[in-house]
Amino acid sequence: MARLYHGRQAKSILRAASRRLDWRREGDMRRIFLLAFCMAVAPALAETPGPEPTPAEQRAVQKYGVDHPDCFAWTDGCMICTQKTCSTPGIACTPHEPVCEARAEKLEAPKPDTSPVAPPAEKP
Repeated sequence: MARLYHGRQAKSILRAASRRLDWRREGDMRRIFLLAFCMAVAPALAETPGPEPTPAEQRAVQKYGVDHPDCFAWTDGCMICTQKTCSTPGIACTPHEPVCEARAEKLEAPKPDTSPVAPPAEKP
């Protein structure tokens, strides 16, 4: 048979039950807040750029053109350089030793044509 509670006894049982419910709700709210916080922070952490190549590595590739004046274009596997400029290195790149890809041909000045020129023909 079910037991019936009256008066103070019923109020104390209800208070105890409500305290248990409040504690559970508070724990649930903490979990929800923690989950929402993690979801908000995760994209910001994922978009953080990786370590950039050190300027010394970039200068070494750019200096290759100064050391090899006959080379027109060279690369280290990350950047492609010419005598005037270098490209930007990619995100996931492992640089290697610079290698010349195109040598500048030595152009000789054209020799003047010394063959005799025929005088212009007269009109009749």
